[in-house]
Amino acid sequence: MRERFLLLFGLNRDRYSWKGVAWLALFYVGAIIFGAIMVAPAYNAVRAWNESAPNELNTYLVGKDFETYFDRARWVFAILILPFFFKVCGFLPYGKIRRLSPKAGRVRAFLGALAVGFHRLGISCGRKGWGNYGRWFALGMQVTAGAVIAQLIFTLTDLKPDYSVGRFFKVIIGAFASGLALGFFEEIIFRGVIFRCFYSAVKPLAAVLLTSAFFAYTHFRHPDALFAHANETADFAAGWEVAFWTLFGIFKSFNWVQFMNLFMLGNILCLALIRTRSLMSAIGYHGGTVFIMLSYSKSFRIHHDEARIWWGGAGIVDGIVPLIFLTGLTLYLARPYFTKKVET
Repeated sequence: MRERFLLLFGLNRDRYSWKGVAWLALFYVGAIIFGAIMVAPAYNAVRAWNESAPNELNTYLVGKDFETYFDRARWVFAILILPFFFKVCGFLPYGKIRRLSPKAGRVRAFLGALAVGFHRLGISCGRKGWGNYGRWFALGMQVTAGAVIAQLIFTLTDLKPDYSVGRFFKVIIGAFASGLALGFFEEIIFRGVIFRCFYSAVKPLAAVLLTSAFFAYTHFRHPDALFAHANETADFAAGWEVAFWTLFGIFKSFNWVQFMNLFMLGNILCLALIRTRSLMSAIGYHGGTVFIMLSYSKSFRIHHDEARIWWGGAGIVDGIVPLIFLTGLTLYLARPYFTKKVET
C-alpha cells in the first residue's frame, strides 16, 4: 500500500500523477543548459582573477577542472530553482499561510511555510529526528568502513607521507562537515523531492527502482578522457560539449559495477525513508557514507592494482565486494515488504 506522506499534490493512495516527473525532467534539462551557458564565463573569470590578484581561494579554484565548474553551475541552478520546485510540489504553502494569517508579514509567512515544508519532507530537528539521523549515520559508517578495512587488508594502500595529528583532525572535521552538508542537500533533492515525484506516478517498488537508477545515472563517474578537449579549450562550445557528455557519457563509458553500487546505495536511502518515515534517516546514512569515504581518500594513497575490481578504490563504489555489502543491506531492509510487515 502506498504511503500518503510520500504522495504529492494531495493525491489519494489510488490516484497517480506524472506532473512531478514532468517538472523534474524540465528542471534537470534546465540545469544542464544553465551549466553549459555559465561554465566558460565562470571558469575564465576565476583564472583571470587568479592572474591579476592571486590568493589562497582563487589558487584553489584554478586547480579545479572545467567539468567541475560545470557541475557546480548545475548545483547553483538547483539551489536557485529549488524554492519554486518546492512550491510546485506543495512543500512551501506560502500563499495558504498568507490567506489563513493575513496579519502575518511576508517574512513570517515564508518562515512558517519553510517550517511546514521541512515537516512535509520528513525533516525533524527534534529528539526523534536526530535519533534517526544518528542511528543511520552509524550504519552508513559501519558499511563503508567495512569496505575500507577490506581495501586496507587486500589492496595496495598506504598512509600519505605528509600525514600528521593536525592533518588527521583537519581531515575528520572536514569529512564530517561535508557529510552533513551533502547528506542534507542531496537527500532533500533525491529522496525528499525526486523520490516523491516517482512515488506519485508509479507503484512504490517502481518508484524506488526509478529513483535509484536516476541517482546512479547522475552520480556516475565518467572517464577524464571524455572531457579532455573541453578542459583544453574552455570556451563557450566546450560548455555544450561537457553538457552532451554529462547526458550521454554513461553510454560510452558504462561500468556495471559502479552503476550497480550507486543503484544499491540509492535503494538503501529510499528504504531508509520508507521504513522510518523520516528523511533524517536517509540524510544520516548518506552523511555517514561520505564521512568515511572522504576520511579514507584524504588520508591514504590508494594505488591501482589487480585487486581493485574486487575491493574498489577511493570512491568505494567501483568494487564487487562493496556491491555485495550494499546488495545484502538492501535485501535486509526490504525484508518486511516481502513478508507484508512494514515498519513505521
